[in-house]
Amino acid sequence: MTTAAAPDAAQPARRPRVLILTASVGEGHNTAATSLSSWLGHRSPGPADVRVIDMLARTRARGTLLPRLYQLSVQALPLGYELWYQAVASLDWCHRYYREVAAARWAAVLGPELERERPDIVITTHPLCTAAVARLRRRALTDVPLVAFLTDFAPHRFWVYPGVDRYLVFSEQAREAVRRMDPEAAVSVSPPAVDRGFHPFPPVRQRLARARLDLPADRLVVLVSAGSRAMGSLRDAVSAVREAGGHAVVTCGRNRRLLSSLRRTEGGDGISALGWVDDMAELFAACDVVVNNAGGATAAEALACGRALVMFRPIAGHGRACARMLSEVGLAPTCTDRRELTRLLASWAGDPEALRCAQRRAAEHARERSPEETVRLLLGEADGITVAR
Repeated sequence: MTTAAAPDAAQPARRPRVLILTASVGEGHNTAATSLSSWLGHRSPGPADVRVIDMLARTRARGTLLPRLYQLSVQALPLGYELWYQAVASLDWCHRYYREVAAARWAAVLGPELERERPDIVITTHPLCTAAVARLRRRALTDVPLVAFLTDFAPHRFWVYPGVDRYLVFSEQAREAVRRMDPEAAVSVSPPAVDRGFHPFPPVRQRLARARLDLPADRLVVLVSAGSRAMGSLRDAVSAVREAGGHAVVTCGRNRRLLSSLRRTEGGDGISALGWVDDMAELFAACDVVVNNAGGATAAEALACGRALVMFRPIAGHGRACARMLSEVGLAPTCTDRRELTRLLASWAGDPEALRCAQRRAAEHARERSPEETVRLLLGEADGITVAR
């Protein structure tokens, strides 16, 4: 009888291999993937071996239109996008299309990729990536553990498929929402995946940031952001800020036409229009309030920085769903009318304690759970460790 040799105590443990799948339909999915990679790559006592793959780049022949179709539907055909969002949530045949047909296209590319990478765990930050890996698992073409990291505050059925080992969401309410879609699902609450540079800032950091960015030191500074494509009612949000006596810092992302228009027609006192910003943490440090319309990466970063968050005219589909969830958990009021937003901002400008109360709620939510908890859970799944549900 042969006895297995005892492991050499001096032999370093093998670094776990982690594959993170994203799709650059919106920067929020990429931001989450990058942040998760950073969390896992800097873990203690030793880092994981992490690779991030953008599935749109892998399926370029079929995927280049996806970001454009998304922007067109949200911006120009919001009713159609809302109907699609509700159809996937409520109609089995519509959900089945993504589970079987759309997923099959991406799974055909992913199968060989998984064979080459041989990861210990796959983490997805886009629902079509989730659907593709789950399909491979259902067909026994891979047995790699699959964790879906939901990038929106409000879960949607577009994310939920048989074959997913665990879902990571941002709140207990979101956990219950996933379990209503799949009563057997393993769901855990995680902090949003944001870079470690996003955290509550002391007042001195705010003063320094405003000086560097040439922003007024004695006014309510409001960051108006609508994602990388700057979709939605940014002009009305800017007007509300200025009517409330505040200063609007508008991030136009990759929307150069909007940037040029704002600088040409609405420049002057009370507004700073910016294009693509690499150091968003500096803007969060400088501002008091963040106005958003989607409830994705920007909202997560605002809360992580302890900034008061307002949802203004949320975009169709996931934007409206996230606004409802954020309101339900007491993290962000929703304003659908410009005058309503003006009144809210003016009330915070005139009552600093009310503003600080909103900021404290955001900071407390960010502190409820740590990235280290999420890392331990993910690597526990990779090692086959049973984690409490």
